[in-house]
Amino acid sequence: MQEVNKNIMITCPHCGTEYFPCEIFYPKDFFGNITNVVRDESGKIISWSGTDMNLEEEFICEHCGKTFKTKAYINFETEKVEEDTDTVTITF
Repeated sequence: MQEVNKNIMITCPHCGTEYFPCEIFYPKDFFGNITNVVRDESGKIISWSGTDMNLEEEFICEHCGKTFKTKAYINFETEKVEEDTDTVTITF
């Protein structure tokens, strides 16, 4: 059994019951469903179709039966990965 990371728990504000985010948020709703992405010559997104990310959810606590709202705040970080000059890529 794994140790619980309290930093990722969502806690019912009424009774203190803890939930993992995956118990409350639906992955397809959370990340959205983006299609038909159009980018300009420099790679910047100029238009798209679909549904945007949904970072807010209303949930009924399974312990006390009371409703609470939760909101996710996420950040994406990127960094360059140096290419391995000894690797050869063959495209078919």
